[in-house]
Amino acid sequence: MIKEIAGRLPGLHHVKRLFDRVASQVQNLNSRLYKNEALTATLCAQTAPLDARFAKLEAQLHKSYHLLEHRADQIHRNVVQALASQGDSALTFSTFLGQNPAPSSLRDALLFERASMYRAGTYTLSPGDTRFTPPANEGETRYLATHLKRYEVTLDLLAAIGHRKGNVSVIADLSTSHLYHPGLFAQFPTTRFIFTGHGNNADQPSTSADRVQWITGQNLETHPLPLPDESVDIVMLLEVLEHFEIDPLFALAEINRVLKPGGILFLSTPNLASWLSLTSVLTGQSPMLYSKYSLSHGGMHIKEWVPKEIEILFRAAGFDPQVTTQNVYYYATPSTIKQLLHLTGIPNSLEGDTIFATGTKTGPVINRHPLEFYGE
Repeated sequence: MIKEIAGRLPGLHHVKRLFDRVASQVQNLNSRLYKNEALTATLCAQTAPLDARFAKLEAQLHKSYHLLEHRADQIHRNVVQALASQGDSALTFSTFLGQNPAPSSLRDALLFERASMYRAGTYTLSPGDTRFTPPANEGETRYLATHLKRYEVTLDLLAAIGHRKGNVSVIADLSTSHLYHPGLFAQFPTTRFIFTGHGNNADQPSTSADRVQWITGQNLETHPLPLPDESVDIVMLLEVLEHFEIDPLFALAEINRVLKPGGILFLSTPNLASWLSLTSVLTGQSPMLYSKYSLSHGGMHIKEWVPKEIEILFRAAGFDPQVTTQNVYYYATPSTIKQLLHLTGIPNSLEGDTIFATGTKTGPVINRHPLEFYGE
């Protein structure tokens, strides 16, 4: 027995050496962990001053916000006092807005800021931007310079809609413009398009004729769309609603009919409740800025809409609405009118010069003639 145990001793010595090696590695790991803990403590000590600076900055931002509210309240009180006295509203804006020289009245301030924010007419295509058709004449050049930003926003929002829906087989663009067709074809490379148009728009050659169907001579308020029921994924109605004279719900009912369940109506139209329209009212001008008679063609704006009306219209037509606004003809909402809007409770998302709305088809038309829009 003693000889047998002695014969196994070399194996036990090997096991002991293995355990010693493991113990040494564990000790090294403990040492490294200790060093890491010391490094972590050092980093925490170094970031403590940054935390204090962020807390100070946050306090300063809160203070600035309350100061801005206080200044807006002062402006509001001056406006009310001027209206109550029925005198010339000579407000000292340099005290509140830091302008030098100060406008002599609220009217002057509003007009000055509106003019300084104007973008349309000076906007140009970025080099290499292939989303738009190069203008063929001076008229198209002027038109594109005026409406380019709206087209850019339109294509961006359409891309988001397409990404959300996934497979988009058919898009109908009612009263289209060929100027943004390259962008449509690039964003939806496998989609079939149905365009309605008139004049030169319908005569424009398409680089993807096999994917395009043109419908000409279509009156959207009186003639049913020559399309099957539930055959379209997205319907675009861009800058059309404001031109309807007779029966806008006829057009939306037809759009509902041809859209697939869950299909999208995408609409844009001028915002009658925008900061721009309200500025016009406060300075003695008409809020309907685009209702001008044309000596060369028809198409003046018959009714301009506010965001709340678009929601009512969409729900009546069987759509779940999502309504927002953006400034596309002006760079931003000027500071003075923005403060006045803030005091009235109008949210920032609804003050832009143009309404962009999407409506998801939830069912058939609910109310064919809403009392908000139809009379006896």
